[in-house]
This record gives sequence, C-alpha cells and structure tokens, in this order.
Amino acid sequence: MAPSPGPRTAKQAALITNRNMAESPFLHRLPTEIAS
Repeated sequence: MAPSPGPRTAKQAALITNRNMAESPFLHRLPTEIAS
C-alpha cells in the first residue's frame, strides 16, 4: 500500500471525491435515502 498521503495529496483526493459525488446522481441521492 502507498504511504500516507501528505496534506496536499489528501486535499486533492477530497476535491476529486467531492466532484465525483456531485456528478453522480446515485451517490448524490444515496445519503438522503439512508437518512429516510
């Protein structure tokens, strides 16, 4: 496994994840379905 990512890499990963979730209707809807 790769070593722990630095702050810059972790921030990049978070931005990518947020963008992917925003672009995916299923992932965007999932939290609402779990909460209900």
